[in-house]
Amino acid sequence: MVDPLAFPIKGVDDLLKKPSGQGIDNTSAWKEKSDGIRKSIRWGLGNEPYSLGPGIQPDYMRDVVGSPRVNQKIESMPLMFGKLYSPSDKNDRKMPAIIYLHEYDYPMGYAGSGDIIDKLVDAGFAVYAFDQIGFGTRIEEGRLFYERFPTWSKMGRMVADVRYSVDALSEVEFIDPQKIYTVGYALGATVGLYSAALDDRIAGTISVCGFSPMRSNTPGKIPEGIYEYSHLHGLIPRLGFFARQESRIPWDFDGILACIAPRPVFIIAPSWDQYANLEDVRQCVGQIESVYGLYGSKQNLEVYVPEDYNRFSPAMLQEVIRWLNKL
Repeated sequence: MVDPLAFPIKGVDDLLKKPSGQGIDNTSAWKEKSDGIRKSIRWGLGNEPYSLGPGIQPDYMRDVVGSPRVNQKIESMPLMFGKLYSPSDKNDRKMPAIIYLHEYDYPMGYAGSGDIIDKLVDAGFAVYAFDQIGFGTRIEEGRLFYERFPTWSKMGRMVADVRYSVDALSEVEFIDPQKIYTVGYALGATVGLYSAALDDRIAGTISVCGFSPMRSNTPGKIPEGIYEYSHLHGLIPRLGFFARQESRIPWDFDGILACIAPRPVFIIAPSWDQYANLEDVRQCVGQIESVYGLYGSKQNLEVYVPEDYNRFSPAMLQEVIRWLNKL
């Protein structure tokens, strides 16, 4: 049981404040604050079992779900519970890598991501993609998750799988371990943000329709509110205790994003996204810019607001590639 009233109310301008109320104006003080934010995030994600290891992908399920259709010139190799896609003409050079994290697609997982993989590989990146727990080939792995791990969370499992992915990619001969990024859409973007906040080895992250601030996501503003995470998809059960007490949630996306600073972050937030409040997203980003300002790296944070709805359109993919090519 969690008593939300035991947690303090937090406002939109609390990010650069110490618990005493004093302002934070240097990176040393921010480091201390960010350590506390990460502690809250880990509490929310639950207790990860020791030495659990990567997820599983039953062999027969790939035949059932299918695989992404990619260009025949693209090479692929199995890696843990997913596949690593790369250009056939690598020329023994160290390549940047992208961990692509798929959206809410329970029957397919990443099987429908062929065009995205094609375009990213054509742009010169190796792409590692896999089904997240409860999706595609791993749908059975998610079915009895909370009977096996009652104090963990599915989001915690997803973040752990990204960490294992970074481990594995760092050992691939043609991958540059200093240039491993995450790109995600919807659920995948959320997982990418949590992962980058908790793993400094991730060099940068791209979020497409990835979040709406939780503390301002009060009933009636967004259809599911924070129930999206606690009840609808069962990703972070502990958030359910804060329904109608959203202002007391111990962490939020401003803190998650700020913990990634000063590493590069690209946010795509369509103006017609029915699952996010654009004004709240803008306000959140304004707070994050202040943290990037402490590092003198505001150029590493970019927001793109297309007149579009919640999707990963070809135009958005081109913006992603443009941004990646700047790094």
